Amino acid sequence: MSANLAISAGIAGEIDVLGSIGSAIRSIQRGAPLRVISVRPLFFLVARLEYGGIKDLKGKTLGIVTFGGSQHTTAKRMLAPGGLNSDKELTAIQVGEESVLLQALTANSIQVAAISPPYAQIAKEKFNMKILETSTDKFASIQNGAAVNLKTLQDKPDFLKRFLRARAQVNKYL
Repeated sequence: MSANLAISAGIAGEIDVLGSIGSAIRSIQRGAPLRVISVRPLFFLVARLEYGGIKDLKGKTLGIVTFGGSQHTTAKRMLAPGGLNSDKELTAIQVGEESVLLQALTANSIQVAAISPPYAQIAKEKFNMKILETSTDKFASIQNGAAVNLKTLQDKPDFLKRFLRARAQVNKYL
């Protein structure tokens, strides 16, 4: 879902939680009835099975949604501690949305991507891809997280607690 559509649906109360944090923050600054409840990016560094670790990806292709977007910057931050300078040692190509990133991984058009659920689970379980790293416990980022409508925050606190707990547990599942 595009950020503009997600923000509109969030403001209208048509969805309970949205992930377009940067857009949500800009909307909040303009008076939108939204609140940020999480600022942890939920991305997994997914690679083809033949790559044992991050250093094995040197010279390979990183698939991204948009240059400088949350997945791109998160991927770079996950690759760096593994000893890989993604700006110099990988080729980044703009592939498209996460479903297309997964298709590109399976076709070996790209060898690594930062992907969020449910595509990360599908990559691991259905296509035998490897999860090399996760971003959830590494750093906060205002580029990714979760935002809610004020009414949802007031009317559904138990739902939001379950949502945040489930979001945190995704990392343990993979």
